[in-house]
Amino acid sequence: MIETLNDRVAHLYERRGYKPLAVVPSYVGEFTRHIMLKEYLAGAGGGGA
Repeated sequence: MIETLNDRVAHLYERRGYKPLAVVPSYVGEFTRHIMLKEYLAGAGGGGA
């Protein structure tokens, strides 16, 4: 899990496979808080079907 207050960085993380869990607008002044989690491929070491 990662957090950032920078919209541009959040967009970069999304392109790298992170998915937003929560977005809190105006968290600190004009900054938006982005809380993100890495989404792994299904079956990548996961013991699935």
